[in-house]
Amino acid sequence: MAERLTLAVKTALQKAIEHRYHQRHRREALGLLHAIESQSGKTDPALLRKASDYAGDVFGGRDYAPWLHVYTAIAGEFREGWVPDNFYGLFVVPRINGWHGKTAGVRALGKAFFSHFPDVAYKANGLLVDSDYRVLGGPAALREHLAGHERIVFKEDFSVQGEGVRFLRVDALDDARITALGNGVFQQAIVQHEAFEPISPGAVATLRLTTLVEDDGTISLRGSILRLGREGDTHVQDRSEATVTIDPATGVLRDKAYMADWRTETVHPDTGVYFEGREVPSFKACKSLALSLHAKLPFVRCIGWDLTVDRDGAVHVLEWNGGHNDIKFCEAVQGPCFADQGWETWPRRRDAGGLRLMHV
Repeated sequence: MAERLTLAVKTALQKAIEHRYHQRHRREALGLLHAIESQSGKTDPALLRKASDYAGDVFGGRDYAPWLHVYTAIAGEFREGWVPDNFYGLFVVPRINGWHGKTAGVRALGKAFFSHFPDVAYKANGLLVDSDYRVLGGPAALREHLAGHERIVFKEDFSVQGEGVRFLRVDALDDARITALGNGVFQQAIVQHEAFEPISPGAVATLRLTTLVEDDGTISLRGSILRLGREGDTHVQDRSEATVTIDPATGVLRDKAYMADWRTETVHPDTGVYFEGREVPSFKACKSLALSLHAKLPFVRCIGWDLTVDRDGAVHVLEWNGGHNDIKFCEAVQGPCFADQGWETWPRRRDAGGLRLMHV
């Protein structure tokens, strides 16, 4: 009796959490759809019905229709094989990335797994350590360690969407400021490649390359976009960024950028510079690095890599994203990116010992 009651409570709790999760995704998708249609006009109702039917027939419910509507509005057509972002987060991420992917949020672990991070120090669980994990001691030792830098970037653990990022002057890092910081990483401030300056003024342009480990161990590139800052931004942020798709074969930019609300511009709104035809510097090296690094942690099956290229052409990994790494934008503008994976055919169990709750 007690076991049945416990199961009933867990089931009810799971359903409530999933309902809120779907409602949040619905609000976000409808907001984007409204913005897209304000620019391009109403989407063909027949295509939207087709997307809704596909959501019910293939994914098991119309909770997954809103993202398919957004993808359809962007593409101007409906494409079988698209994966709704909420389906990806609820059923795919727990199975292909699981708890291992969540370690991406612990900034101090990035350099333990991978190379090419611009990390110079960490604050973790009351300790200040250098990038080789040697304990520095107190704030004075950290300032001495950072003495060769004028500015430093601090990123909090589990920070997302550009939040939790601070640009700090090393000479202003007093004891109180350091003590007030949470767990996170101190990274060198990158001076971006000159090719990025006209299209990402002030903020370092960031490549987001999405890679996937297939069942046979093959690692493939599934999405490639360039995230650009706006004038006055210190770094790329979801609330203001412009995003341009990259030809994955050549590293050449497409003809338009998508603003934060997914409306499009053919020129950067601050500089008036056209996007079409511009080449991402060192793109081949960026792509090669992302694929080779993923081989070091293959059991986190899908990773979104945030990389940039400095003024000397060197590639730096700013972050790796192994939790709910965002696929919706690439699905809309480059997808279907994962149609060959058959994710929609997997059993959709809700008894994963609470694992799924950690991802929604």
